[in-house]
Amino acid sequence: MAQRGAGLGIARIFSLLASDAGHEWGHKVAATSSTRLLASGGWVFKTNCLYCSEQLESVRACLHKALAVTSALRLWHPAKTWFVLRAQGCHWLCNATPRLTTIEELLGIDEGQYFDGFNILLYLKSRQALLAWGRMMRLRMQTLVSRHLMLDMWPSNFGFEQSQNALYYVDDEVYYVERFRDILDWGRWHPLI
Repeated sequence: MAQRGAGLGIARIFSLLASDAGHEWGHKVAATSSTRLLASGGWVFKTNCLYCSEQLESVRACLHKALAVTSALRLWHPAKTWFVLRAQGCHWLCNATPRLTTIEELLGIDEGQYFDGFNILLYLKSRQALLAWGRMMRLRMQTLVSRHLMLDMWPSNFGFEQSQNALYYVDDEVYYVERFRDILDWGRWHPLI
């Protein structure tokens, strides 16, 4: 296992992954998603079947790319830890992030409930939810204008610590958009990670 990041050491990663208290978060991703989530000990572990290979070097290349993007952008929680895990005959690119309160939770969207982003006013029932939504949109627009990068706008992809002082991007995907007019055309978004 190779590990990078300020959050967890190798022994703690193994301890949390093997803990009986850990549980899969299949309800947090679409049934057809290649992403896998595990919650354990106040941390959320994430991997993606697309970043799995028998060849360690190809996964290491993805790891270095992820580290470069996350350190350059500083959108993610500073304790986010990237690591490569060998399991089932493959090397898996993984990460762990402290469990944050997502904007989805602040909006009161129930597990499995479809979020209708076009009718956001249905969800903004409190000042706290309105402020969180505004901060999410501001972060997304600042990233787009300053770096031509798109963040996935779903409210489950942004979270706060208990103190609610800092907003962090929870998702791993970041997309480069060459021209602003391309933001409406997913086919012109180029993934960085």
